[in-house]
Amino acid sequence: MYNLILKDFLLQKKTFLFAFLYVAVMVIAFRDYGDVASIIVLSYAMLLTACAYDDKSKADMVLNSLPLKRDTIVWARYLSVYVFALSMMVFYALLYWVISILPLPVHLAKLSGVKAIAALLIIGFLGSIYFPFYFKLGYMKSRLVNFIVFFLIFGGVMPVLSNFAGSGLPGGMSGLMEVRAEIIAGLFILLFLCVQVVSVLLSLRFYRARDF
Repeated sequence: MYNLILKDFLLQKKTFLFAFLYVAVMVIAFRDYGDVASIIVLSYAMLLTACAYDDKSKADMVLNSLPLKRDTIVWARYLSVYVFALSMMVFYALLYWVISILPLPVHLAKLSGVKAIAALLIIGFLGSIYFPFYFKLGYMKSRLVNFIVFFLIFGGVMPVLSNFAGSGLPGGMSGLMEVRAEIIAGLFILLFLCVQVVSVLLSLRFYRARDF
């Protein structure tokens, strides 16, 4: 499984090459939540790059000719999403450190623990939506799902982050909003776990039944 994840990671040269541009755009667009937006977009781009490369090189046929369980291939793909996200967090942290010590008129939001967890949950949720279709239909036939997921990112997640970044709350409302935020976060984590379990079970079932 380690080698499968490493293979996907080593294919990300172009993503890392344009990572600075992505971060700049996300920071300008979403200000204090540009860090979360950058991690989500870059992680999903890395995921699509890995899937596209496997489709182009017929990697599934090669992998299934090896003494390798199909379940292992599925689990590696799910875990790779979090590896991508963590690598983008490290990249962003290094970029933040470099910019903070240089006399540049540039401000980057500091990635907190809460925002890091939020980014992991969101990218995991988006991957859970995409993977069952990918393992059932393959990369080319699941391109419509790619469009839907990107719509969820830019039409749903990003506007919410932007609103949070630009909203100001009266002092008397802050305590109430903190309680509501904790409840919403708990419900989202519960939803995430349910979606993740169902997604993995479907992906395992679909991939076991595919012919190559």
